[in-house]
Order: sequence, then C-alpha cells, then structure tokens
Amino acid sequence: MTASPPQAPPARTGRIGALLRSSAVLRSSSVLRSAAALYGSTVVTAGLGFAFWAVAARLASPAEVGSAAAAISAMQLLGSFCTLGLGSLLISELAKRPETTTRVVSASLAVSATVGLVLSLGVAVVVGPVLGRGGPLFGSVPGILVFALGCAAHAATAVLDLALVGARLPARQLLRNTVFAVAKLALLPVAAALAGLSTSMIYLAWLLGSVLSVVAVLSRSSRPSRWLRPPAPPTVLRGLGAQAAGHHAINVSAHAPSLVLPMVVVAVLHPVHNAGFYMALQIASFAWAIGVHLSTALFAVSAHDHGRLRRELLLALRVSLLVTVAGVAGALLLGGWLLGLLGPAYALAAPALVVLFAVSLPSAVKALFIAVCRVQGRLRLAATATVAGSAAEILAGVAGARYGVTGVAVGLLVANLVQGVLMWPRVAGAAGFAGPWPRRITGDG
Repeated sequence: MTASPPQAPPARTGRIGALLRSSAVLRSSSVLRSAAALYGSTVVTAGLGFAFWAVAARLASPAEVGSAAAAISAMQLLGSFCTLGLGSLLISELAKRPETTTRVVSASLAVSATVGLVLSLGVAVVVGPVLGRGGPLFGSVPGILVFALGCAAHAATAVLDLALVGARLPARQLLRNTVFAVAKLALLPVAAALAGLSTSMIYLAWLLGSVLSVVAVLSRSSRPSRWLRPPAPPTVLRGLGAQAAGHHAINVSAHAPSLVLPMVVVAVLHPVHNAGFYMALQIASFAWAIGVHLSTALFAVSAHDHGRLRRELLLALRVSLLVTVAGVAGALLLGGWLLGLLGPAYALAAPALVVLFAVSLPSAVKALFIAVCRVQGRLRLAATATVAGSAAEILAGVAGARYGVTGVAVGLLVANLVQGVLMWPRVAGAAGFAGPWPRRITGDG
C-alpha cells in the first residue's frame, strides 16, 4: 500500500507563521525603533500640547486663543529658521566626532539662540501688529522682548533635541519634551488666576515651560557645569556651512506651511476661525509626525549604511499608509465630537480636520523623499523641491481661505498630492518598486 503524501500544514499555522515573521521584522527595524523613540516625545508633546490648548480654550475666549496660536506659530517659524540647519547637521557630525560633542553642541546652541533673538526683534516690530491684531504681545516693548526670547528659546531647544538624537540620548529628549509639555500646561491656570489668560500670558507660559525643560536636561547631565561655561566660538563649526545650509532649507520649508497658515487664517479670516483651525492642526499633527519621524530615523540609520535603505523604506511606507487610513476614519467618526468639547466655535473646523488627516500620506511621501535624498547625498535636490513645494502649499492655502478654514485645508491637501506624485519616482526607486524609475540614484546633486 502506497504511503499517503504528507498533508499541507493548516492555513491557520501558515498565518501564525506570517504574523510571527512580521512581528520579527518590526522588532528588528532600526528605523521603527528610532522613530518610536522620537514619536514617544511627540505623543507626550502633542498630547499634552492638545491639553494645553484645550485648557486655554476653557479659560480664554476663542479670539485670545486664535491670536496666541498665531503668535506661537510665528515664534516656531522664526525659531526653526534660526536653527540654521545645525540640528540635522549634529545628527551626522556627532557620530563622526564624539570627542567634540560639548564644543560643537554649545556653539550650535549659542549661534541659533543669538540669531533667533536678533531676527525676531526686527520681525516683531514689522509684522507683529498684523499677527497679534494689535494685541499687547506686539504692542509694547516688554511684549516684543518676550516674543523674541520665545523665538530664541525655540531655536535653541530645536537644535538641542536633534543633538540628543545624534548623541544617542533619546531618553533625554523625551525628558525635555515631557517637562516642557507638563510645565506649560501647569502654568496656564496659574497665569489665569494671577492676571487672566490673555494672548501674552498664554505665550509666556509656553516660554517658561521651554526654559524649565532645558533646566531638567541639564540636571540629568553627569557634568552639568560643562554646559554652564561660555559656549565654544562659532569657528568650531567652520567648514560645515554648506551642509548645514542644505539641511536648513529643507527643515524650514518642510514645516513652514503648518506654521504660516494659522497666521494666514488670522489675517484673512479672523482669530476665532483660527482657534478651530489651529486645534485641528494640533490633532492632525499626531499623524503627520509619524512620517516626519520615520524620515529622521531613516536618515539616521541609513546615512552610513545604504544597504538598509530599501527594506526600511518599504516598512516606513506601509506604516504611513496605515496611519493615514486610521486617521481619516477616526476624524470622520470622532472629529466633530472632539472639537465640539472645546466649544461651538471649534466644532466648525471638523470638516477641515478630516482633510488634514488625509494630508498624512502625501506628506509622508514628501518626508521620505527628503530622507532618500539625504542618504543619497542629494541635498540640493531635496532643498529645491521642498522649498518649491512649501511655497505651493502656502499659496494653495491662501487661495482656499476664501472658502473658510475647510478651503485652507483642501488647498493644503491638493498641493501635497501634487508633490507626492512628483516625488514618488525617487522614493519608489529607492524602495525597489518596479517601474520606469531608476532603482539606485546616487550623486552629489
């Protein structure tokens, strides 16, 4: 009698094996581990940041919240500009020169903070009244000084966060962001009790929270006295200007639309409209940040190991797609309810929230395009594409403002979709997808 052939393993066993293999891939991905550490900071910052604005919405009028959001967006935009690309530069340089960490980081912090202070003073005098609608933050010398100090603090802490990533100290970065988020939230009711929660007091709580977060990081340093000495001179950074300039153009332009558009809404519509729009941006930023952190982690782990780029990029694309689908579905089901908790003026931005979550996927493609260009040494290409794309996003948002905050969000989505289509060939080629694009692209661009 002929022995019967061996039976095929049950389909259930095959599915379990596939799940185990997928789990192993996720655990072995350096990009996902690094991005998860970065996203941990974002979840803390964005979650408590949303709580910050939710408390502000309960303690202040929508007009005050909208004006404060525009002022803080202006501070973040100027602060990001004044980092001069030094944060991204430190990610790669600290790995090459660990023995000079203190000198390079202290010089970078000093340069970014000084530029932030000087530049923001001039900007506050020229465009401050428009951003604050004549509010006290821009209508007095003390208010302008507080605004400038906020810009300097944001520039320095943005550089510090990326320096901690480059120094392989993600726990310190998480600590700084946690203290920052908790401190500024705790200061809001104090400010409301002492002087009433105005635009200026909301901004001041933000600034003091940033200062306390740096103090917390210094307290955890094994030798905090090193950082209290006069910083190293800018000459320590000599020879790194061209590379920093490329990173700088990318970083500023990539974040500019989400910072400029709240100012557009205030100027074209009204601070009350901006209150809802800004809260929608805060919620959507949970999804947007995943693509940004995947890009940062992809650059960090692949900068000196191009062989890892393809497999990590494929995983990043899958995660980005999943996040977008989940975000849009969640916004459709819960967006109106969540914004409505803050008040009727905020609930009007519910349709814009759905559109902003849809931006997540093309935005992730753009972020991964930047990472691929950085790994391949094509900083000029990434900078040119990102600057042009960000200008298109801002113009599209301005054009959509005639239809309200939903029109602003739709304009942002359309501009991101166009960029995603144009940037996809390079991303797809690096990921190894079949198509008319080259599989490997290298060069100095």
